[in-house]
Amino acid sequence: MKPLWLAALFLLLTGGTAGVLGETGEPPPKPALLEKYRQLLEKQPVEGTALDRLWDLYGKHFSTRELIADYRKRSEADPSNEKLRIVVGLLEKKAGHLEEAVVDFSKAAQLAPDELPAWQALADVQLELGRKADAVKSLETALTLAESPAVKIPLYEKLGNAHSQSKDWKAATEAYEKISEFDPENVQTHLQLARTYDEINIGNRALAHYEAAVKLGEPFQRCTAHRQIGLLWERQDKFDEARVAYESGLQLTSYGNWLRQDLQRRLVGLYERQGRLLELIAQLNKQIRAEPGNLDPRWFLADIYASQNDTDKQIEVLVETLKIASNVADVRKQLADAYRERNDFEKAAVQYAELFHLEGRYLEHATAACEMWVAAKKHGEATKFWKKVLSEHGPDVEWYLAAAHFHSANKMPSDAAVFFNKALEIDPRHVPTLLALGEHYYNLKQTSDAVAVWKKLVVGSEKEDTRIEQQTRLAELLKEHGLHQELPRLA
Repeated sequence: MKPLWLAALFLLLTGGTAGVLGETGEPPPKPALLEKYRQLLEKQPVEGTALDRLWDLYGKHFSTRELIADYRKRSEADPSNEKLRIVVGLLEKKAGHLEEAVVDFSKAAQLAPDELPAWQALADVQLELGRKADAVKSLETALTLAESPAVKIPLYEKLGNAHSQSKDWKAATEAYEKISEFDPENVQTHLQLARTYDEINIGNRALAHYEAAVKLGEPFQRCTAHRQIGLLWERQDKFDEARVAYESGLQLTSYGNWLRQDLQRRLVGLYERQGRLLELIAQLNKQIRAEPGNLDPRWFLADIYASQNDTDKQIEVLVETLKIASNVADVRKQLADAYRERNDFEKAAVQYAELFHLEGRYLEHATAACEMWVAAKKHGEATKFWKKVLSEHGPDVEWYLAAAHFHSANKMPSDAAVFFNKALEIDPRHVPTLLALGEHYYNLKQTSDAVAVWKKLVVGSEKEDTRIEQQTRLAELLKEHGLHQELPRLA
């Protein structure tokens, strides 16, 4: 009978099951299951399912210390068995005992210097400990033993990363180039190589790998590569090459994408540094005339004017864009924001109101429209719009409460009270509304009305605990507002 599941059998026979079941909520594993994972781990001692499951089962039902001690005892009894020694190292690593793991993996490597698993495991724990020079030696040994590309690629990746962290760029690129040779269509490897070459100022090699990513990658990877190619050319003061790269990246993005915004900023900066921004603006206007239905050059032109704080020109472009894209919410949002920036509050209100109907009736757009009416000193229009919005939306206590809060904050107390009470018609016991209406009356120095509203927070209940809790909450509310004289009346 195998030692690892003797402990499980002992618990089953002695009644230990009840204690374990009480702690974990599930019965202990069957000895056969433990034996299955033990055999799998010893046959192939690597980090994976067998190790994880055995560790989890012992952690839940027995003791991981017991698991480590048992394997260490077996390893010492069979000192020439490198696989048992690797298992001990893996378990020590699981427990966070990295120094012990290094010792065990080193012994395993000494026992079987021509076997790959020990060197892989040793390199991994050395990397985790930050011992890059040692890890490099272990990885190089492992690579001499590895046969298939599937095994070599992750080893070369770790080797490249170790050299990169040590700033040994030449060795890092040699390792990464090996991956590229094994897997020439691996886009991530091309990007990693390009970044490494970029870091050590070998521009032509960086460019070659970025161009490979452009050819092989997904749209986001291609766009990223175009961006980096533009930066490479820009550093070499190659205007046309940088411009082409940035424009190629832009074609792969959509409005609102962060990469699009970044590429536009870089393109504008490129033209500005050459004193040629008017040339870019002229090109965009020419494209707009040639492709009147294409929104991209219009977005870009509006963004340029916004970046130059030329709000009037930005609005001019957006107004023209709206004529061909009246149902595009982003156009209206940008135009509304631009009007707001220019303090043209009434026009901003109109655009936010249109945006409310266009983009799914979001409450934030309704609030923004009404804020603009108030800023334009047209409080009546704000109230009128709120009523229209609420009528179309239908009974909704949260929306009426939002309208009430808006009017209260903007010193329209009578309208606020109407909306508060409309909310209470929908839900007479709605706690947020009762609290807010009471606060509204209190701020107007209508103390008796405030107290009357807050008293509605106390509802009849057959449970004494509930009644006491409600009374206590009301008493605390009154104390917070300095209404101590109202406390005796609560009884």
